[in-house]
Amino acid sequence: NSQCTGITASACGNNVQETGEQCDGSDNALCSSGCLLNCTCLIPPPATIQIISLLNNDVIMIGAGENTTNVTVTFNAINFVIGGKGGNHIHFSLSNVSGYTFNDEFMFYNTPSNIVELNLITGITQYAARIDNNTIRFNNVPLGIHNLRARLVDSSHLALTNAEATETIVFRINSSTAIVGYCGDAICDSSIGESCSSCSTDCGQCPTQDSGTSGGGGGGAPKIIAKPVNETILIPQIEKIDIVEGATSSIEIDKEESIIIDVYGSSYELSFVITDEGVVVKSFSGDYLIPRDEALPIIVGNREIFMGIERFEEDKASIVMGLEQNSVNEKIAKGVEEEKVEELKSTLFNIIVAGIVVLLVVLVIVIVAMWRKRR
Repeated sequence: NSQCTGITASACGNNVQETGEQCDGSDNALCSSGCLLNCTCLIPPPATIQIISLLNNDVIMIGAGENTTNVTVTFNAINFVIGGKGGNHIHFSLSNVSGYTFNDEFMFYNTPSNIVELNLITGITQYAARIDNNTIRFNNVPLGIHNLRARLVDSSHLALTNAEATETIVFRINSSTAIVGYCGDAICDSSIGESCSSCSTDCGQCPTQDSGTSGGGGGGAPKIIAKPVNETILIPQIEKIDIVEGATSSIEIDKEESIIIDVYGSSYELSFVITDEGVVVKSFSGDYLIPRDEALPIIVGNREIFMGIERFEEDKASIVMGLEQNSVNEKIAKGVEEEKVEELKSTLFNIIVAGIVVLLVVLVIVIVAMWRKRR
């Protein structure tokens, strides 16, 4: 006991912080948020960011013929005070917009600065503007799929580490393009010049006169040939590629080719076009030019995958793709090295062939000279 050992057991409530206690009493030096009756520190509610004007997977429709629109985003910062420059603030990121990348974060400040800055450009930029204490507007956002991320950061631009301090949503901008009729849409539309003679698929065969007669009738009623209800359409087979975590997938493409990729059970169609600058990838989210020596992030559905050129020729290329950028970059580097080896082999082969040709020419010259000398 304490009389024998001289050690008194900890007692919660004696206003002395002892072994096993986080605090005891109202000492804010030990617990800035306050001390509970059980001598533990009160855990403050987490700082939280909420995007409220756009929901995940929202679709924004714009008029036919328009390619961009302004997107206004309203948000709530809970248990977090948005200050001016030099204080706590918010970082916003927006993907798939020409002029900057997802890593170029917009810095949103309130009083006394009341400004939005891009972390690479000082001052107000053309890309975004502060509307009020809880609203930011992104200007000229193009058609396609976009990732929007909001992060609470401290005065040193370091993101808060709790999960509630970051929110990311995906939204899509679509154009309400008017649907134009065409021959084969099962509608006989005279406004676009369709008739039985110009589009029998939609309007049916033109009437034909019966050359025979019957009874006392005249030339007979015209015959109407019924339009077929079902038509067989041949759809070319498209190769399907599975994209899985921890692995890469490669495919050989010609000058122009389309494939289907499967990511976590969802399928998406991608088209490839080989150009002098690299390979253009066309997806629903937009067109991307893949350079020769680096992996490029591409938005597919709600996910980001990485693509690169493993091998490149004039009218064909080997494309590598995966969910991890480092794995794709490793395959690209290996492909570049293999191309260099092939080029070296080709150069050595050409040198050897040229040397043999020179030797043969010299040999012919020597033989001719000896033959003339004997004459």
